[in-house]
Amino acid sequence: MKNIILLASLFVATTSMAAGKDKKAEAAVKGKAAALKVDAAASKLDWKAEKKMAGGHAGTVSIKSGEVTIEKEKLTGGSFKIDMKTIKVTDMPADSKDNQKLVGHLNSDDFFAVEKNPEAELTIKSVKEVTAGKYDVTADLQIKGVTKSITFPATVTKVGSAYKATGKVMVDRTQYGIKYNSEVLGVQIPVDRIIKDQFELNFDLTAKM
Repeated sequence: MKNIILLASLFVATTSMAAGKDKKAEAAVKGKAAALKVDAAASKLDWKAEKKMAGGHAGTVSIKSGEVTIEKEKLTGGSFKIDMKTIKVTDMPADSKDNQKLVGHLNSDDFFAVEKNPEAELTIKSVKEVTAGKYDVTADLQIKGVTKSITFPATVTKVGSAYKATGKVMVDRTQYGIKYNSEVLGVQIPVDRIIKDQFELNFDLTAKM
């Protein structure tokens, strides 16, 4: 008897979860806003920073959590938290001393001060559809406790019951007080050591019902 009750309870719970997902999918299509959770494990956030003359570095940082708002199968909003403690460098061997040194420097006060600021956050404020599935997104980006407005292009596609969002964000690090080896300091820096003020964030996000 207990087994029957347990099986019945599991069936009801599973059915309720499925019904909830179906309602979200229906809402996204029919015009009601639906907030879809970002699948952090299926999402990627890559960064790239370049020097003024030549060279630079690239790596990844993980999405901690987030959601995308879809209405009538169109992007209307969203917010994301970035786990700054997961900064990695991918353009040199992971176990090399140079890699560990660079990761440590990026975590330091010269750059992202990760111990004091373990998260960065992006909150979408407005979305303009340019063509089908392509948008100009304006958002507030918070890094090191400083919030600035940025605008970037994004492409959103529906894949089954999920949505994928891809694009590139150009971030001016000096607006967030990150001025290490920047020309804005107004001091003499060897030209081969100058780091460009803007760095890239390339995102590939998956959000599910």
